[in-house]
Amino acid sequence: MKTAPCYSNKDYYGYFHIDLSGKKVLDIGSSIGSFMKSKKFQLSNEELAKAKKYTSMDINPASGADIIGDAHTLPFKNQEIDIVLANNVIEHFYDPQRAVSEMYRVLKKGGELYFTIPFMYPIHEAPHDYVRFTKYGLQNLFSDFKNVEIHERGGWFSTTANFIYKLSHVLDKIRLGSLLRLILYPILTLWVQLDRFDNSGAFVRAYFGKMSK
Repeated sequence: MKTAPCYSNKDYYGYFHIDLSGKKVLDIGSSIGSFMKSKKFQLSNEELAKAKKYTSMDINPASGADIIGDAHTLPFKNQEIDIVLANNVIEHFYDPQRAVSEMYRVLKKGGELYFTIPFMYPIHEAPHDYVRFTKYGLQNLFSDFKNVEIHERGGWFSTTANFIYKLSHVLDKIRLGSLLRLILYPILTLWVQLDRFDNSGAFVRAYFGKMSK
């Protein structure tokens, strides 16, 4: 496991069981497909097979994506896409507003954008990790869209669990890190359940949601 367990008061993986039948889907920052990398997204994978056309896109030439390109200038016509997926990628945009505006441009009227984004989470994929948004920052970022849903994933306990889990990597040099993480994971799985009592919204580990054009 690369990250610690995380509590959510909604069915996080079930949230992305989207009806893609006959739709054109664009998966941005996806390498070989952001919703194909985890078995937990299996329901979404089944739906992807029903899509009229599924296109993965990533800026990294080694990613194996269908299109190698920059999300700040999407290579699609206006109102060409039915569904845009942006799974843990917005934090890697040097100009998030411009990239989100591009997503809005290529979406058809009534089309939907689904997103996930970390908040209280370590820097990753440096040096291309640029921003973190609060819920209020996300509301501003997505202000052109309608029916915007923003949900929290994890509170204080999930956030501290992940920091503890990540800290275990300091023992990798003496080959004890993997053993410690193996011991920690089931303990932290119980620990994060305490987030059901954290309603502060101040220590959110990540956000996810959807919206329409």
